[in-house]
Amino acid sequence: LCRKNLKQVADLNESNRRFRVRHASAMKCQKMFRGFYWRKKFLKHCQDIIDEEREKVRKYRLRLNDTRKKKHAAIVFKTVKVIQGLYTLIELSRKDNRRQSTDYGLNARVYLPS
Repeated sequence: LCRKNLKQVADLNESNRRFRVRHASAMKCQKMFRGFYWRKKFLKHCQDIIDEEREKVRKYRLRLNDTRKKKHAAIVFKTVKVIQGLYTLIELSRKDNRRQSTDYGLNARVYLPS
């Protein structure tokens, strides 16, 4: 009877040991996977923020480039002259930069460095 109980206790003890090892290894695997998953998710979030900022900058530059092109298209005459020893920039541009408009007014802009 004592030998039988001893065998049951030994089997139970071995079963508990195997359960603890399996449980510990499962917890390690879960911890590693969760760490990998959340790190990957965080890095994707950071990359999304960077991509959004790049897209904003790209749109801003396109809009700025369009306004520069419109300004440049309106310029009729541009020259640099020396007046009393100073370099002056003289620029004539249309008031309305559309090609076909009834307004033929000009803006004269003169830049004198100080």
